[in-house]
Formats: sequence, structure tokens, C-alpha cells
Amino acid sequence: MKFREAKVRLLRKELEKSKFYEDIIFANELVSEKVKNIVAEWIFDLQEYKDIEINKFKDLFNELDEVVFPIKIKECYGMNLYIKFLDAEGNEYYMSKYLYDYYSISQYIIGRRNSSLEPLVDREFYYQIYEDKTIKLIKTCALQLNQDGKNKDIIVYFCYNHDENTTEAILQSYSSENIIRIKYPTMSDEFDKMVLKFFFDNESKWYYYDVFPILKWIVTARSKENLSISVVAEVEKEIFSEIEVVNGVVQKYTVTKIINEGEMHIIKKLFAKEVTEFLAQNS
Repeated sequence: MKFREAKVRLLRKELEKSKFYEDIIFANELVSEKVKNIVAEWIFDLQEYKDIEINKFKDLFNELDEVVFPIKIKECYGMNLYIKFLDAEGNEYYMSKYLYDYYSISQYIIGRRNSSLEPLVDREFYYQIYEDKTIKLIKTCALQLNQDGKNKDIIVYFCYNHDENTTEAILQSYSSENIIRIKYPTMSDEFDKMVLKFFFDNESKWYYYDVFPILKWIVTARSKENLSISVVAEVEKEIFSEIEVVNGVVQKYTVTKIINEGEMHIIKKLFAKEVTEFLAQNS
């Protein structure tokens, strides 16, 4: 243990000599000491267990273009890495990293809450560092806020599979186990924001029983040509509605019909219909 502490102290000195904290301003000496001690622990573990090197602290923000340097770290909390900072344009962010979990040692989060960039939204960006020093966004989550700043009931995740080049948008509720998933080829930040707005604007509607309106909206938002997408709605871990489209052809459609308070029918249809024909028949 003492040997590790000595190596971490040495690493901290090496980081400072190499200008690791270039374009980083600390609010005071106490914040500087705390951040540098915790970051040295993290960088040591990255090198020791994952063979990952980080040249500059600012490199951790390369995939979030909106952060403008230099940044000023105002506060640092706890024994893990949790900091609040302002960028050069006065936007406030936080960064968090739990140090003592080997399986997530190369992951970290940057977030902002009720920012002018995205009002009434608590947004978190989840990043993964790889051995070749590349950093990729693997997930984001967005929590809608009320006007008083308190959290609303729903949260939306966007999970990015870089190997398959797909995005899965997931709508969840804190008050139930109901889930809606939309999986589609990765497109753009703008399209993801459109999906997020659609979820926020329509979270109270009964799409858990029929996701057809979601597909209809997606088709109007982008080209139907060669569209490949799946939309799934789960209620208490059971699929109540589902649509699967592959290369512009609808192959599966599940819908739940409510008969009365004690009876409902789950209807599953398997076929091959052009998405245009499918939309026309069900509109």
C-alpha cells in the first residue's frame, strides 16, 4: 500500500511537470490539491490496469465540443472525482468518476443541469477511454426538469453501439417499469435531439399499447428509403407493442387491444410490407 502511495505521488509530480493541467484553472489551492491527488490516483490505475495513457486533462473533453477552454474548476467533492467547473463561456458543468470499480475504471461522466445550452434538462454524457487513447461517447441520458428545477418522472437514455453503428433510445419512468425502446442506425446529434423532444412531448400518451404513432413520426422525420428501425414498448417487462422494419420493409407488428378492465388481447402479425403501404393501411 505504501509502495502504491509513493508511485502515485511520483506520478502526480510527473503530471504537473508535463503540463497535464494546461488550460485548467483552479478556484483555490485547496481545490487544486484535492483534484490533483484524486486525478493522480485515477491516472495511475488507468496505466497500471488498462495500459491507458492520458496526455492532458483537457483531452478528456475532446468529444464534447461545446466545452470551451480554459475551464475553471470551482469545487471538488468526496473521495472520488466529482468536480464542478465553468467553461470559458460561463456554462457550468460537472464531471464524475467513481475510482474504486475496476470494470468501469476507463469510463467517466460529464454533465450539466438546466444549462442555457439545454434549458430544463439534466444531461449526462458517458465516455469510454480506449488503449489507443481514443475516447468515445457510449451513452447519454437526459432528465426533464420542471420550471422549479425539480426532476420530472421520466428519463431518456441514448446508447451508442460503435461496432454496429446503431443508437438505442430508451424512455423510462421512475414510477413504473414501463419502457419504450427505439433502435436505429446512428444518424446525428440533431436527430437524437428530435427523438428526445418527441419523448418529452408525448410521454403521457398510451404508446405502450401501440407504437405505430412512433413509427409514423419517425418516417415523417427522415427518409423512409431503406429505413431499418425497431420500436418496442414494454409494460412490467412484457412486450405490449412492437414494430420492426428492415430495409424499408415492415416485418413484425405487435399491438395490444384493451377489451375491458379484465381483458386485453396481444396481437402479433408477421409479414413483409413496404413501410409506405403499412402506414397507409394503419393510419
